[in-house]
Amino acid sequence: MDPDRAVELIQSAASGAAAWRLINLKLATRFKALFAWLCALAATNLAAALLSRFQGAYFWLYIVYVSLTCVFGAFAVGEVFSLVFTDYPGIRSVGRWSTYAGTALATIASILIAAYFRRTSTEGSVHLFYLEVGQRSIVFSLAVVIATILFFLSRYPLNLGWNTYVASGLFSVLFLSDAIRLLLDSLQSQLHNDVIDWAESAFIVICLLAWAMLLRPYSPPPPSRATPPSAHDEHLLAQLAAINQMLGRTARR
Repeated sequence: MDPDRAVELIQSAASGAAAWRLINLKLATRFKALFAWLCALAATNLAAALLSRFQGAYFWLYIVYVSLTCVFGAFAVGEVFSLVFTDYPGIRSVGRWSTYAGTALATIASILIAAYFRRTSTEGSVHLFYLEVGQRSIVFSLAVVIATILFFLSRYPLNLGWNTYVASGLFSVLFLSDAIRLLLDSLQSQLHNDVIDWAESAFIVICLLAWAMLLRPYSPPPPSRATPPSAHDEHLLAQLAAINQMLGRTARR
């Protein structure tokens, strides 16, 4: 078995294990978009491992793989945003829809700009070219949202459940690693590097297995903190409440 097939099989198994763990702990309905993203990752990687790279079906599978992972990835990032700010409906609503709208606009703009500079070139597959441009635009746009989520998680004392922290943290790191891979690949002459791709796949497998092992049966977060928040934490929470109130008024207009 060649290394590419082995990597795809391992990644499919790790994705399936994380998805099965969500089902086993009755968390699939709580993390619907993340569950759908894991299933898409498992199914497409398994199909890629079974197909020959020289078959025409492999090309179309790649089209389906990129499309599904981008769409479900966008919804998964939106879901993570909603889970992190579940107690702040103003931030949750505006942030989620801004994520979708910003990603769509950035993707359309990138494709239009790429089309303008490509109009005199006939090299390579046109469909694949625009797919790659769209994928990079979506991933980098969502990476900005992920960085924002990680900033809030590191700065503000949010009262979240264990599984939300695990899902948010590991999915964020996993998604950012894919963005770094795409950036490094884009610097290569062939827009592809096996060593970079294999290293990133190994990192994805580690994240997925850690995700599966760290999940716990669902229990709602405690309604109040065991110890009173410090003056600094109270200031940060008041700041967050003010942002939520301002964005809530904006969303109602």
